[in-house]
Amino acid sequence: MTSIRQTDGWGKFHRMESAKSLPFRSGQVIYGSVEKINDQHRALVKIGQETVLAEMQTPLSEGGRYWFQLLAEHETVRLQLIAKSETAGDEAGINHAVLHLTKSWGLPREAQPLLRFLLQKQLPVVKEEVLQATKWLIATKETEMNLRAIQWMYTNQLPLTEDVFQAIKAVQQPDLLSNQLLKLQDLLASMPDDQKPDAIRTLLTTLQRMTSRMDDIDQTLFFLLKDWIQQGDREAYRTLQKVGGWPQEVTENSWSWFAKQIQIHGKTFSLPLSSAVLEEHDAKKQLSDWIAQLQHDWQTNRSKANEQVRAFMTALNGGELPSRLSDFYEAYLKGELPDQPLLSLDDEAASVVIAHHMKKIGQWLGLNYEAELKKWMKADSPVHFDELKPLLLRVYDEVQLPALKEQLEALIHRLTGQQLLSQSQGPIQQLFWQFPLRFADHVTDVIVRWQGRKKRSGEIDPHYCHILFYLQLEQLKETIVDVRIQNSILHVTLWNHTPQIEQLVSRMQPLLKERLEACGYVLSGIKVAAAEQQQKNDWLFSRILMSHSGVDYRI
Repeated sequence: MTSIRQTDGWGKFHRMESAKSLPFRSGQVIYGSVEKINDQHRALVKIGQETVLAEMQTPLSEGGRYWFQLLAEHETVRLQLIAKSETAGDEAGINHAVLHLTKSWGLPREAQPLLRFLLQKQLPVVKEEVLQATKWLIATKETEMNLRAIQWMYTNQLPLTEDVFQAIKAVQQPDLLSNQLLKLQDLLASMPDDQKPDAIRTLLTTLQRMTSRMDDIDQTLFFLLKDWIQQGDREAYRTLQKVGGWPQEVTENSWSWFAKQIQIHGKTFSLPLSSAVLEEHDAKKQLSDWIAQLQHDWQTNRSKANEQVRAFMTALNGGELPSRLSDFYEAYLKGELPDQPLLSLDDEAASVVIAHHMKKIGQWLGLNYEAELKKWMKADSPVHFDELKPLLLRVYDEVQLPALKEQLEALIHRLTGQQLLSQSQGPIQQLFWQFPLRFADHVTDVIVRWQGRKKRSGEIDPHYCHILFYLQLEQLKETIVDVRIQNSILHVTLWNHTPQIEQLVSRMQPLLKERLEACGYVLSGIKVAAAEQQQKNDWLFSRILMSHSGVDYRI
């Protein structure tokens, strides 16, 4: 075995550094090239951006490239030859190195794909870390999923810990996130009321909101009212206004106007608020208290809560239900909504409600929890969170039931995995979302992977990006949409196995083009293809891993 030892001298070529100053770790497998050899059997070996002066104990070729294992000893570095390899990606050299390391480190054969991946990508290979990663790799039968998780950890320089591994693995699970949320919701709802502390009640409300039907107008209105009245959400207020809740000239702080409307019309519709005089200064407080009571009724007496929401909207509209909402209720009561969804009833009003829901659902997941917590702590303010992740963490700490803790932990890992899949590389931002969506009785997940550049202000640039959508639809089944945007020119690739899907896309393309132009985009074309014959998670997360390890900086 060739051993190369770092020595002093040859100053005109290289100023020597001690072993401690080199950016490598003892035991690390590295790829290096012999740059120059002199008459004293000394060589300059280039390893990445570093050049090490070494003594040759076994002949090597000038210009030769080799795989070495680096061993630091006090102030010196030894490089043990593993294999010769013409290029870092040379398959023969990599295979030789993989077999050598598998044997010398006592690794199982299952570790060879991991070693091969690390060597191909020239990522740090250290025996202790590979041994630990191998334990995770073979711990379950989900070898491919485990391997992808470990690859992601290495590629993105994440800590090689059990928690990080479980998080990256959890986000790849084939079981829908929406199913996990519904199972947890059912478990919490089945608990006796006296065993439901405030944290569980709040978590239950958040789960109900996230898994609610998007055509459930009562629940949609209730949560919009809650966001506006209790949290001062201006977007929620504007959404209610756009669906016809009250005149456009009424501002969100016109509490005297709301108080007057309820005084005039509330009694007719048996609103509890009408029993007290609503002055401007206490209107907001009483409305907030009413929302809190409604939230309780939502879990105990749903029909009563629905009636209260409709009565409130009717009172604010001068004693008549807004026409847009009236049309919706009529269709809802006739049972027409599953076949005639919200969009077909009133395009403008429906799109406003759906857009608000889609924007908010990312916030409900609580993926910014850690950043928000840090901000609150700096401000020395009381912390109140009703998003999913902080509530899961809080309930996990408070409950003892093993089955409940297991479900909570699985969801916590899955949300953390989403956070870890969102990364920045200089001006390039990568974001990953996985969230539940429900239309009528069909519950599914939406997976979005967004990759694009950031503006100088730090904001993402919507005119230069690459977006990958994964949808499991009721009629079209598995659907993958790949959207590439360059200078506001948009190209779409659609993967789906539905017969005649190309004809359907062709008929819809003019409308899509028109809508995109209204938003400032030009549709260059839509390509339809059959999805690869591979399990969804394998295909999707392989794409995510590949795209991250080879970022397209032309974006």
